Amino acid sequence: MGAIKRDSPVTLLSAVVATGAGSATLAYGFSRATVAVTVTSETTGGVLQIEGSVDGTNFGILTPIGSVVSGCAITNGLITLSADGTYIVKFEGLALKEIRANLSARTDGTYTVKVSMAE
Repeated sequence: MGAIKRDSPVTLLSAVVATGAGSATLAYGFSRATVAVTVTSETTGGVLQIEGSVDGTNFGILTPIGSVVSGCAITNGLITLSADGTYIVKFEGLALKEIRANLSARTDGTYTVKVSMAE
């Protein structure tokens, strides 16, 4: 588990082709997160959730802020991806110990998720 540096994005999922949660990374001291999701070779979609934990054991789905862009829909914190591209999703008001990405459903495609955090 690596600590997040303000100007250094951390990879939460790297070119994954299977469902499941990636490794968590420390998020102490940061209240905002910007997540970049890159999807390639997708034709029918996948569902991603960004999860946070205050104790390092129990994780819950974080709800992003901001607008929805073409090829990406957000409902109750679930990010449904239906086209190739890079999508930016933002979170604010965080008070977490750790953050991670979880590809909870996938029919095809390759997914990479990176996070940058700030105070």
